[in-house]
Amino acid sequence: MFDPWFETTCRGIRIYLAHLRDRSACTDGTHIWLDAHLTRIEARCSLTHELIHVLRGHQCAQCAGIEKCVRERVARLLTPIHTILARAQSQENPADIAEELDVTLAVLTDRMTTLTHHERAQLRAATFPYVTA
Repeated sequence: MFDPWFETTCRGIRIYLAHLRDRSACTDGTHIWLDAHLTRIEARCSLTHELIHVLRGHQCAQCAGIEKCVRERVARLLTPIHTILARAQSQENPADIAEELDVTLAVLTDRMTTLTHHERAQLRAATFPYVTA
């Protein structure tokens, strides 16, 4: 399982808790700030998102296209296909599946909308209930 806290520690990226009013996290390209009110799962997902920005050299807000690419990378890192397949029969509610996978519903949704053809076929064969067309 991808651990963004381990990755940031290994890379010497400092993380700060703050009271962010209009976002869950942000970065200046060197440091990462997380909103102090995030749940553990929200913090994991937000930290991963900001880590990807840092690794790509982003220092400020990015355009929608870059944000979409970052969200897709986050979803793939946090929910590899084998972890989804392992839980294919476990729950019926997408929010419960997301919680089991230790991600937010938004991250699971991003992952499901960016499946490859092969991944989609694997999930259909496992009768996973939330495979997108």
